[in-house]
Amino acid sequence: MTRRILFAIHGPRDPQTAVFLTAKRRADFLASRGHTVDIVTPADLPFGGWTRIQPLVLPVGLASRDLRRYDVVVFHSHLAWAHALSRTIRGGTGPAIVVAFHGLEPLYYQALAAELARTGERFSTQFALFHQALVPRLLAFASRRADRIFCLNSRERQYIVDQGWADASRVRIVPNGVEPELFLERPAHAARATRLLFTGQWLRAKGVRFLVEAFDALAGSHGDVELTCVGTGAPPETVLRDFSAQARSRVRVLPRVTREELATELTRAHLFVFPSLSEGFSGALLEAMASALPVVATPAGAAADLLVDGGNALVVPYADAARLVAAVTSLLDRPDVRSRLGSEAQVTARRYEWDVVNELFAAELTSAAARA
Repeated sequence: MTRRILFAIHGPRDPQTAVFLTAKRRADFLASRGHTVDIVTPADLPFGGWTRIQPLVLPVGLASRDLRRYDVVVFHSHLAWAHALSRTIRGGTGPAIVVAFHGLEPLYYQALAAELARTGERFSTQFALFHQALVPRLLAFASRRADRIFCLNSRERQYIVDQGWADASRVRIVPNGVEPELFLERPAHAARATRLLFTGQWLRAKGVRFLVEAFDALAGSHGDVELTCVGTGAPPETVLRDFSAQARSRVRVLPRVTREELATELTRAHLFVFPSLSEGFSGALLEAMASALPVVATPAGAAADLLVDGGNALVVPYADAARLVAAVTSLLDRPDVRSRLGSEAQVTARRYEWDVVNELFAAELTSAAARA
């Protein structure tokens, strides 16, 4: 049976952003199976430009639309609460409600608050009240009324259940995927690893403070090691000024790249370093694994489900530059270990090709529609 499906996301219609790119891949897959699929973004809705209070006003704008022509609506995070409230008040039937998290906001803000505390900072009172008090209540309200909740990793699922947002039977882990063209045939691993790669936005929650501290130390003790930072979203001068003068000349910064350019950087690199403090299901990590790069990473988000320390990666603690340095150093002159880690990482990533995970997504969507 074919379905009429709507994806409602609170990010821009920009194919270089992870949220829209994921929704578009899901939508294209479903359309190829005969379903009718639309995507709505803030630009399509009333109050779409009110970014500072988006969790309050954007769901109201979405709820003002007639969604009854759809069988299933996949609401990104907080977008569902106003529609769920409207359906509760008026009663009756409507499309199946799926609340899909692309990273669970309360866990993200927990990690960010911990990082701020380490440097003697904290959120403003206004920010804390809005993002740590109000928004989780809106998420809980929508989740309790959803037919299905999709999240990205086992920690998120446990949090949703423990907080009483939903019983376990309604919560599904639906992972992100990786394109088949990023499963690269890696040439023989260099006798010495000198090219480190980090992929991600230049944000505190990505652990960039510890990446900087670790690379400053590595640059001081290993004169041939360099670091490339890809997809930072920040200009080179912003990124480079965080590094010491000694290390700065050995850091390359590519704020935005095409998929072809990303493949080039993955092939060029010898080692992937990912000290993130908070993730949902990191596309950057999965892409590095698909390319058979040896990985040094924290257990953030889905990494805790994907990575086995010493098996397909080296896993280091959060917020620990010294352990990051030690792990990287242990691999610099061990091409045999890097080869084994990279090969095992690629085997793991094979389970997450887009066609595989989209089949799971489609099945769960069908199940949600049947439940409704």
